[in-house]
Amino acid sequence: MMMTVGEFLQRVEDHLAVSGITPTRFGITLANDPNFVRDLRAGRVPNLELAGRVIAHIEAAASSGQAVPAESPQPARASA
Repeated sequence: MMMTVGEFLQRVEDHLAVSGITPTRFGITLANDPNFVRDLRAGRVPNLELAGRVIAHIEAAASSGQAVPAESPQPARASA
């Protein structure tokens, strides 16, 4: 299914409203970017891989009937 950037943003906004997750936490866990949602609201267009990951997460939450927290990415470790 093809979706416009506006439809994508609306899906994200709807998910945030239902799940109660903050835009910052959503961005960190799914895009490793705390400003992801803010940037979407300002017109950012995500690449297809990221958009697919976001939609898959939202659909998983919808099919389970509850908010599904995204798996947090592991922070990179600094070499000593």
